[in-house]
Amino acid sequence: MPAKGRAGKSAGVTPRFAYRRPLEQVARRTGRGYLKVFDAFLTLATCALSAGRYEALYLEEAARWERPDLEDFARAFGLLVGAMEFHPYQDLLGPTHEEWSSRGGKQIGGEFYTPTPVATMMARMALMDAELPEDRPLELLEPACGAGGLVLAAAEVLATRGEPPCRMRVTAWDVSHTAVMMCYVNLTAWGVPATVIHGNALSLEVWGAYRNPFWAMARGKYPSEAQQVCELPGALSAAEQAVVALKENGALPQPDLTLPKGPGVQVSLFGEEGY
Repeated sequence: MPAKGRAGKSAGVTPRFAYRRPLEQVARRTGRGYLKVFDAFLTLATCALSAGRYEALYLEEAARWERPDLEDFARAFGLLVGAMEFHPYQDLLGPTHEEWSSRGGKQIGGEFYTPTPVATMMARMALMDAELPEDRPLELLEPACGAGGLVLAAAEVLATRGEPPCRMRVTAWDVSHTAVMMCYVNLTAWGVPATVIHGNALSLEVWGAYRNPFWAMARGKYPSEAQQVCELPGALSAAEQAVVALKENGALPQPDLTLPKGPGVQVSLFGEEGY
């Protein structure tokens, strides 16, 4: 795995937003609009990272596009993964959606995403010196997840403490389906166990949910043998290891749209509360 870092340039480093170029080509070639193309890209990426759980959704979305479009989507996904390699735990999707949805001088839906430095600061304040439970994963509730930037920052803080992403388990909500898919892609790519719910966290209305392959692998400090596959990753390495292990063990969970039950711990800047 090549060395990674946030600052500086080196040979072979994929620029953060190089993945936009193939998507822009699809938008220009088809005339369908940048946001429609972006949503299709997120749908295909979500399915690609789900270890086959959303195959029917993948085929349904792929049928709407021609072969050159699908090739550009695949190219964009490869560039996104390459960028993640060199920009760990950063949200590379939210800025694209924010920019493309605001073209023409009007911000659609008032959607703005937390800047990475702010997310990092908040995560450090909440988690850098927090005592983690030993017998279970740290449960995080994110009621307005956006693209998952705050959760990525939390995963990065845990990484600096020598803890793998599967040391926590995340339940994330958003009213925007685009945001839900961005969050799913970001968290799954980094091996963070998560259920991302398309719904309203205030009214508890639920319209759908995506649970990633890592959900069952979240653990406490001392993992079982089956859970030891979850190690502190380079970009996507934990995802690849876990998917292989789940397939080999025949334990790949089926899609489940029910909400997680039972007590958890919500980490906030003001301490821990049950939810």
